[in-house]
Amino acid sequence: MSHPIGIAVIGLGESGQHHIAVIQGDRIRRPAQQTPETPDLPAAWRAGLLRAGRQFVRSLLGRSKPPPPPLPNPGVEEFQLIGVSDIAESRLDWAKQNYDIPCATRDYKTLLTRNDVDAVLICTPPAFHPEITVEAARHGKHIFCEKPMAMKSAHCVEMIEAAENAGVILQVGYMLRFSSERGRIAAAIRNNDLGRPVFFRETMSLRAGGDQPWIHDQELGGGPLWEVSHCIDFVRWVFGDPELVFAIGGHYKPNRISAIDTYATCLLFPSGDRALVGDSYALKGFGWEKKKQACRFHRTEIDVMGPCGYLQFPDADLGHNLTICTYGEPEDRIETFPWTSEWGANGYKAQLEHFAECVRQKRAPAVSGYEGLKTVQLAETIVDSIRSGEARRFGMLP
Repeated sequence: MSHPIGIAVIGLGESGQHHIAVIQGDRIRRPAQQTPETPDLPAAWRAGLLRAGRQFVRSLLGRSKPPPPPLPNPGVEEFQLIGVSDIAESRLDWAKQNYDIPCATRDYKTLLTRNDVDAVLICTPPAFHPEITVEAARHGKHIFCEKPMAMKSAHCVEMIEAAENAGVILQVGYMLRFSSERGRIAAAIRNNDLGRPVFFRETMSLRAGGDQPWIHDQELGGGPLWEVSHCIDFVRWVFGDPELVFAIGGHYKPNRISAIDTYATCLLFPSGDRALVGDSYALKGFGWEKKKQACRFHRTEIDVMGPCGYLQFPDADLGHNLTICTYGEPEDRIETFPWTSEWGANGYKAQLEHFAECVRQKRAPAVSGYEGLKTVQLAETIVDSIRSGEARRFGMLP
């Protein structure tokens, strides 16, 4: 067996911590320690615990079977965690207390000089992605860059050129493309199970957004349009690039922020398909905890309507299930699939396994820098439409 791929994680916020947990799996040294800057479990973990509790209550009520006991989790075995970097000492202490890590440093460039580091995971605020990507490429390190790729498409181009000139892999972290549950939605549309064209609609529940100030800064984080660009990237993956973009939105959060906190966009595709995507961080304050003003059970709601059927999440009983209905005679065919996590099953791990495979085989990843660039261009087009009050053709920014 070939030696493991030496990996370093740059940035230990919620995203970086989650990636480490996925990579290490059960290879954790001791029960997780918490830091002053990480007062609670990451949102995805909290959501998982809440869902498990709800499933248990439903099992007592006879609505569903209790979840099976967890299976052993080896993590991403292709990777060996060599080092981590963050500007906060408390986060470095958290990593050292929980995992066997040879190197923990505040200076990410220290990791890039190590011969045992083959690749890096960049999990900093997106405004810093371009600088770190260019520097990592200069040192010959393969790069997994968290979404969004950058705050401006021009910076994405610089990152792509740096990776290509250095001959290294550059993959962007849009994990919905690797989720088996999201994959069912894509397959139902692409296989014409619902007929064509379809109308796709995805709405995220009203919430306050992350507690990190940079998320709500237009230059550093971009608000929900950049922070949750998974949604518009997923639509691009399913339908391709849109022809026409029309969007509305603005600032509704009472706190002082510079990013657009609420948007809804209508995307028209050459195929005749239509999509409507909307999101909002408009609630006062900051943080992912539930507010009294927004207590919906489901954060994500998806409907797809076609001439031959429909799909929806959550299901008719507001359960954590995906329903796909195809019209037929004498009866319609209805299939129901469990939806196991906030974003769909196994996407986080599958995307990292794909990255490892691309590094081994020296081949282009499915979510390349060009895909990351296109999604940032779509976010820019949406903002341009909001500010102008007019429809815009995708790819025709001034």
